[in-house]
Amino acid sequence: MTDLVLFCGPVVVTAAHRSIDWKGRDVRIVPIINDGSANAALAAAMRSPDGRILPNLLQRYAPGVAPDNIALAAFSAGYGLVDPILQSPADRAAVTAVVLSDALFSQGSPATGTGGVPKPGIAAFGAEAIGGTKLLVVTTANTTDGSHLTGRQSFLVTEAEARRLGGRCEPTEISPPAPVPPAPGGWWQVGDRFFWGDYTQSGARPNAGDAFTHAEHDTKVGPAVWQAYLAPWLAGERGIPVWVFGAALGAALGAVVAKRRRTAP
Repeated sequence: MTDLVLFCGPVVVTAAHRSIDWKGRDVRIVPIINDGSANAALAAAMRSPDGRILPNLLQRYAPGVAPDNIALAAFSAGYGLVDPILQSPADRAAVTAVVLSDALFSQGSPATGTGGVPKPGIAAFGAEAIGGTKLLVVTTANTTDGSHLTGRQSFLVTEAEARRLGGRCEPTEISPPAPVPPAPGGWWQVGDRFFWGDYTQSGARPNAGDAFTHAEHDTKVGPAVWQAYLAPWLAGERGIPVWVFGAALGAALGAVVAKRRRTAP
């Protein structure tokens, strides 16, 4: 039973990545190392006439492997490959989890935080994670060279679109599982399986207030997130979705109320 993590962007596979406890699963990390627009160029080169990218990508980077699960992970500009993959409904159906380590950027003005455009593939996947069928974990920093929104600003644009598509609930602040480091802006859960670590001080201006550098989201924060979220997910440790617990609690309370009504004098 083999799982693949396609690790996209100018990534560094650290010793911490290689020492993750995958809970008995045979998990292979497949680095797809590209920076900047090279990710989008690779997506275009791998795209089939039916719009799919994943089959050709697997044939090139993991030949002969028939994975049980496919996860996408990205750092920095790796979203340029991840988002086009997820725009294909067939490819999106084949991906069970996505982890973005400060890997979501959009056009716009960082000074005002406006002008951002959602990433449609990631937003669609986020809606599925809100519903509990997929896992999406995102961490963000607040850096930019001035030509685009910060990672934090960019994420909020796509997160809003995912919630519009998923249509169920507002973010709830949570405590992340070990060994994930605490985040100054909090850890948040949207729906059942969509998580966000905001590693920026509240109210900080662009290029200020970060607990970790942009690069450290790959080398330090990323491995901890993979261990805490991705490893259990690939091992099948799903837990109880929020909506199931809520429905069960609602049914239990309803039964108590109904019983009291029936026994009231």
